[in-house]
Amino acid sequence: MIRRDRRQTCLPRYRSRPADTAEAFARDTVERLLAAMTRHGSFADAVQGAPGFDSNVLPDGIRLVSHRAQMTGAVLARDTAGLSFAGLTAERLAHDVMDPVLRDLFGEAAHWRGMGALLTGMLETPRLLLRFECETALVDPLFGGDALRGGALILQTVPQHAPLH
Repeated sequence: MIRRDRRQTCLPRYRSRPADTAEAFARDTVERLLAAMTRHGSFADAVQGAPGFDSNVLPDGIRLVSHRAQMTGAVLARDTAGLSFAGLTAERLAHDVMDPVLRDLFGEAAHWRGMGALLTGMLETPRLLLRFECETALVDPLFGGDALRGGALILQTVPQHAPLH
């Protein structure tokens, strides 16, 4: 779990915790991604070296990662991460995964729109505008051509000094 003393300007430090449920593993993964973005300005190497993750880097620098035991996959780039989690719905991803992580990191939850199978949200921090999309969908977390019931989560960042479209 990431903890940050709000009086300090230092960046959060990632601290692993047991991932004994689908939500806990998803929270751990999202924490790892957001910590990497906060520290290094990129999602791309966030899970490199993490136990259980297999990784493949494409020629354009995009990283495909999967975790067979947790049925989780991700496509990671500098400012965008697309994750797929077998067994999780959009509402569980938004409220049981994203909201606790955002509260831990930034002191507040996202502002969500939509309901049911598609939720979109955003959160403005002093340095970044974070955008999220959670969708209940058929997912292929291991990139093997399978279609499993689950949830897709898209994380996107926009630097605060960049114009928003």
